Amino acid sequence: MKKVIVLVGFVCSLFLSSAQVSHHEFNQMLSEINADSIRATVQDMVDIPNRFAATSNLEVAQYIAGRMRQYGLTDVIIDSFPINEYTWLLHDYVNHNLYNVRGRLPGVTISDSIVIMGAHHDCITTNPPFYNVMYENTAGADDNASGCAVMLEVLRVLQSHGFSPDYTIDFMTYDGEEFGLWGSEYDAATRHDAGDKVIVMLNNDMVANDPDDERVVTLHWYDNAIEDRDTAVSFCQKYTELTPFVPMGADNDERQASDSWNYAQNGFRSVFAIENNFSPAYHEPGDTTGLYNYDYAAEISKLNLAMLIHYTTVAGVPTKVEDVADIATVSLWPNPTSGIVHISCPKATEGGTTILVYDVFGKLCRTEMVNDAFTTLDISNLPAGMYVMKLMRQNQLLDVCKMMKQ
Repeated sequence: MKKVIVLVGFVCSLFLSSAQVSHHEFNQMLSEINADSIRATVQDMVDIPNRFAATSNLEVAQYIAGRMRQYGLTDVIIDSFPINEYTWLLHDYVNHNLYNVRGRLPGVTISDSIVIMGAHHDCITTNPPFYNVMYENTAGADDNASGCAVMLEVLRVLQSHGFSPDYTIDFMTYDGEEFGLWGSEYDAATRHDAGDKVIVMLNNDMVANDPDDERVVTLHWYDNAIEDRDTAVSFCQKYTELTPFVPMGADNDERQASDSWNYAQNGFRSVFAIENNFSPAYHEPGDTTGLYNYDYAAEISKLNLAMLIHYTTVAGVPTKVEDVADIATVSLWPNPTSGIVHISCPKATEGGTTILVYDVFGKLCRTEMVNDAFTTLDISNLPAGMYVMKLMRQNQLLDVCKMMKQ
């Protein structure tokens, strides 16, 4: 009997102490993501004279570690490791220490499970078509000060609210990405060998170029992280102004070109966000701060914020936003379905309610008007897979639901 009492007490204490984020606080966090703050971080990194991995990147590592401490993280390390690798970009070996940065926000209930949010802090400038590396200029605003700035902005907002996750968050930046994903290769292998319980790795690489303000983000994905990809798609549509694009087939091969690849190779789940409109100054001296759209980077920060709260709290991200809290939550069943879906939406009786069904590419597949509290939707003609269902009433979002077609 004592064992039962102790177990029940432990379970109760777990849920009583687990992190909770109210609808109001979550909305407040989203509203505090600041484009000017992201731009300022990018400029700080551009102002560092050299972030070229063939030389020492200690200065940028110290800058990022200092920013993490400024925001209140006490467990911050610069993880130095030796490298002796040949790179075709230099036609030579790189033989010195590289510097990853890790800032840890420990979990309050399940601290041995970890969510990683990462970006690389090194950059290169080349002169195509010969790809001789030019040491004198490595501004690297988009590639990849932008990803680091998104990470630091999410950390800033979380810390300003005193957020205490149930699961541990590791905020990471990596060295040597441009020469062969060296920093993430080292970190992912180290975690694998140590038996770390990595829930998911969220990777941001080149997330500021959007000259026409189209707000489209590409989500590269890995075979072991289909559900995580679909969560990112859903959260883009629910919490941001982003339209997600999910590449398939050969279009998804770019998943090998950034740090999340090494985590996937070590069996860890990962999602990789990158701008859909590729920077015209890629690996060029013109990759400077003024070229980019920081409102777009702010929307990507909101996606990352929602994903972090989703993965690091027992309660998860709030299911609906505060400004529609008076609207009853929509429910649907069965889910998964083989074709017919039953939908309950009490507010639909007020008229003007529309069901919109999107696939994981963001393509609109079905539109249907609803006038009753209970209705059915036939999606038997759609291919098997994950879908996102939005319910709108007079241009107001009622709810967003994921739906699986078997």
